[in-house]
Amino acid sequence: MKWNKKQDWFWEGNVQDEIVGYMKNQERFKIIKRANPIKRTRGSDILAQKVAVLRQVAVSGYPFDKYTLDASGGRKREGILGEER
Repeated sequence: MKWNKKQDWFWEGNVQDEIVGYMKNQERFKIIKRANPIKRTRGSDILAQKVAVLRQVAVSGYPFDKYTLDASGGRKREGILGEER
C-alpha cells in the first residue's frame, strides 16, 4: 500500500480539522475562512468569529520523516528529527 500523508494525524490538514472542530463545537465560533493545506497558501489558515471576537489561526503540522511535496513523496528523509546523517 502506498503511503499517504493524509492518513497521519500530524499532517497539517488533519491538525486543522481538529482545531476547526473544537472551535465550532466547543467554543461556538463561526468559521469564516479555512485555507486549503494542499495548496499551501500564505496567511492565516483559519479565520473565525464569535460575537465581537475575530480569531486568526495559523496551523502547522508536525515534521514528516518523509518527503511530501514533490514526485518523491513518501521517500524517507535522512537526518531529520534528531537522526544522524
